[in-house]
Amino acid sequence: MAKKDLAQTTMEIHALLQGLEEPGGRQKAITAALTLLGESYEGVAAQAASAAGSRAKTDLSQTIHDGAVGTASQYFQHKDPKGKTEELATAARYRELTEQAETHTKEQIHHVIKSARRNFDVRNFARDLGNAKTAKLFTLGKDIALSYAGQQYVDALPNRQEAKAARTKSKKGGRKAAKKVKA
Repeated sequence: MAKKDLAQTTMEIHALLQGLEEPGGRQKAITAALTLLGESYEGVAAQAASAAGSRAKTDLSQTIHDGAVGTASQYFQHKDPKGKTEELATAARYRELTEQAETHTKEQIHHVIKSARRNFDVRNFARDLGNAKTAKLFTLGKDIALSYAGQQYVDALPNRQEAKAARTKSKKGGRKAAKKVKA
């Protein structure tokens, strides 16, 4: 039997499929023919879904950076906070991104940290929050609110050098403003 070239075979298949009018009939015929040949057929929609799934796994960091943060556990895993002050800031930033919250309560932060499968130190919360405020990750005062520097810091994580640079920038700006007032 002589081998047919791809173009000729495609034209013959086209002619055969053109007569099928049943909804999905062409798809079923192609799938059945490939099955008879011992091959599997993945439709266009399935290929797109599969590609999207693999992109989602490989681009988790980009997805989180673009605003689709996922679960608290995924967010914490990506940001990889070290220490209680970073955990508190990460939890507050997670709430800002998912719930558009500007201020937080101890219970709300506790809930996010527990959802991320991390330990929450209830007894030392005030101390840890005080340390985070001293580090300029939170605003001063009674409200628990992430500062601009804190937002920039968490957004830069897990890259510690960028995070440190973001926090240093905000500190320098504050010093310059204070010097201008004195002069």
